[in-house]
Amino acid sequence: MLDTQNSQSSTMRLPSRTGGGMESLWLASALAMSGLIALALVATNGSIVAGIALVILYSVVMLTIYRVEWGFFIFVFFVLFFDQHNVKYVMPFTSVANYFSNINLIPGMPRYMIISAMELHLLFVLFVWIVRVAAQQKYGFISLGLKVPALLWSSALLASTLHGIGTGADPIIVIWEIRALLYLGILYWWTPQIIRTKQHIIALVWILIIGITIKALQGAFFYASNGFSFGVWPEIIETYTNHEDPVFMVLLFMLLGMMLILRVKSKQKTALLALTLPLLVGFISAQRRATYASGIASTIGLIFLLPRQHLAAVMKALAVFLVFVTIYMAVFWNSYSRLGYVAQQLKSTLFDEAGVRGEKDIESTLYRKAENFNLAYTFRQAPAIGIGYGKAYERPLKPWGGDFPLSDYIPHNQIFWIFVKMGAVGGFCFWFLFNSFVIHGSIVFRRLRDPYLQAVCAMCVISVLNQMVVSYVDMQLTFSRNMVVLGVLMGVMLYLDRSSASAHGRTTDD
Repeated sequence: MLDTQNSQSSTMRLPSRTGGGMESLWLASALAMSGLIALALVATNGSIVAGIALVILYSVVMLTIYRVEWGFFIFVFFVLFFDQHNVKYVMPFTSVANYFSNINLIPGMPRYMIISAMELHLLFVLFVWIVRVAAQQKYGFISLGLKVPALLWSSALLASTLHGIGTGADPIIVIWEIRALLYLGILYWWTPQIIRTKQHIIALVWILIIGITIKALQGAFFYASNGFSFGVWPEIIETYTNHEDPVFMVLLFMLLGMMLILRVKSKQKTALLALTLPLLVGFISAQRRATYASGIASTIGLIFLLPRQHLAAVMKALAVFLVFVTIYMAVFWNSYSRLGYVAQQLKSTLFDEAGVRGEKDIESTLYRKAENFNLAYTFRQAPAIGIGYGKAYERPLKPWGGDFPLSDYIPHNQIFWIFVKMGAVGGFCFWFLFNSFVIHGSIVFRRLRDPYLQAVCAMCVISVLNQMVVSYVDMQLTFSRNMVVLGVLMGVMLYLDRSSASAHGRTTDD
């Protein structure tokens, strides 16, 4: 059972009012919103889009003030819903809002205003929560487990940041490198302060299901619109989604798998079963080889988490599935037809051969190998403490093609990147945190007695494995969406840890 003590106060409602007072509040709110909309329409010469945006902004502000956990859920949904990067060729409407873009991109804004709408949103919800806690005249902070690994990693990150700035790094570039890791730390600590009941967890999982499914449906729609094709070389469409979207889809597959194995009775399981096909089509439309690898690794991780009584049945089902996969791969081994796309992606993932994108896959593989050589070369310059954040890594072997504005600072292999920037000391702290989380999360999984909470805990544990595999070949430790979602899921596991420990009379202190 989750700890429901003080659950009433944890919702952080507005103070109770009489019916007339409440009506006056909402009337004043409606009048204020109407006035703001009128001003926006006048200022933008009748732009309906501006009016709608203002209504959404005002609603988000009011809902956050009314129930801070609602504001938190809205923030997580926005992170899933909006695109951090434009998807080439398709340009989905979710990228138009520029939710992740810096304010300094607005004409006339100074260069140092490198704060995004997403960051402002996060800071606002955090501010409302702090005001709520202070207004209640008590600090209901939850004591978290894994404090030592988290503090070691935070200290190493701070030290490497100061080391980079102290040796001449551009602070602006430093912020670009570490900002996503900061989101991870904030959400890691803050999520278990917000998530206080099982109902909160259920609401959060619904947000994940809805937000991720929307991205899958977007990709599936564009994929279907092009005849379930990625085009013909050289006019190949690389992807119909953002690179991180299929990473999130893997999480839903793992959640559904664990729910089926544990025989969870939940509307969410029913919804995921109904959404399996569009999620699969959306996953294929993303065309990311890294997520095929992370999906395989996540499945192996799920098997290791399983209670012994479920292992035999799952292994039999997996054996049957592998037979079908083997037959499919044999039939479509050299087929580039629509039915052969998945076979080519798996083949390319396992053997570094050209996949659906043909020469583009080979070019991508060679680029990453050149990057890895350069990272290894740079690591030798400062193996203990690294070169520090904001410093360019050495590039004696110039990769062909594929450069981007920060390619001298942020490589695709972000596991090696951690070691180059932070050295062996920082790399140890990095892996100490995440390995500790996986091991401890596995213990919490077995301690829980609620099958639904077990399934959610398994998704949280596997989210780390999923992210680390992807980050080995793709620059997703510096993607805002990845680190927010990972931080939230790690925070959920920490709350489950405390709740299950309390139910068993244990403590979560290190």
